[in-house]
Amino acid sequence: MTAGPTQQPPTAARTAEDGPIRWSATTGTRIDTGRWFRRAPVAAALVGDRLVLSADGPRPFRRVLPASALRQAVYNHVTGELAFPVRPETGAGPKPEAASDVPGLLLDPLAARALLDLAATAP
Repeated sequence: MTAGPTQQPPTAARTAEDGPIRWSATTGTRIDTGRWFRRAPVAAALVGDRLVLSADGPRPFRRVLPASALRQAVYNHVTGELAFPVRPETGAGPKPEAASDVPGLLLDPLAARALLDLAATAP
């Protein structure tokens, strides 16, 4: 699905109370959303005080995390992945069935640094 000049893609859909988009990027992370032969890329955006992760497909992927979850995230410069070692909802370690709830995000080092810097500041 391609968006026209006046139309936003479904991953960018938001409401007025969401606040400004402070950062956004298409990550190198790809997940299964029910497509036949390929995985969908995960889009990430820092909207107000939340990190929104989404991927479109027959089974769309949507996760909304508090920006405070980024304080616990670790960027691995060898793999280029921003990992969430602690489960953001509870503060406890990831459970085996919940380990894939928040995928690691493959990001460029400068993009990851910008995201982590923005998450450290108030919206």
